[in-house]
Amino acid sequence: MEEQLIQVIKDLTEKINILYMDRERQVTQQTLQMEMQDPECDDPHARIKAPMVEVESYPRLLEAIPSLEEDFFRNPISEEERKEIVYSCPKFLGMNYTPPPLNEAAPTSVRKMDLILYGIQLSLVNLTRPIDQYVHDKLRRYPETDPKDNEDSNFAVSMRELISDVASTITQTRIDNMYKTMELPVY
Repeated sequence: MEEQLIQVIKDLTEKINILYMDRERQVTQQTLQMEMQDPECDDPHARIKAPMVEVESYPRLLEAIPSLEEDFFRNPISEEERKEIVYSCPKFLGMNYTPPPLNEAAPTSVRKMDLILYGIQLSLVNLTRPIDQYVHDKLRRYPETDPKDNEDSNFAVSMRELISDVASTITQTRIDNMYKTMELPVY
């Protein structure tokens, strides 16, 4: 009986948190819309914020990206599908596909967390392979294409940079976690 009551309280708390997040998102959207000003405003201290733009899903977009309507954070692909995507693309020389190692002196608890973060980093680095393969194929098919002034290349570079940024953040988290647990000074 007591466990059921605790579970009911946890469920209600989770629902309330979801409502709070939705409310916060709505307040943020309203704030962005209210803070819009005339672009011809000559006040140097005024800030102009862009309105939030939303694009509704439409049939052709859903046809092009079928997974658009699925829950982004709860829609993993199978290990077999992941391997098929990743290993159908070669490794590119010059790209480091191995995340940095952790100090061997780290305690077991740190090593367990590090192993999880390391796996996430490996997944991220493997995301770059299809992107790199796509750019490589485009450059081979269309040799006259200027790689620096090309929408596809610019998009690929942006995606690689964003993926790299997440991987770098995880690397820093791994290091900070180890220092914190081992009580080493962080520089």
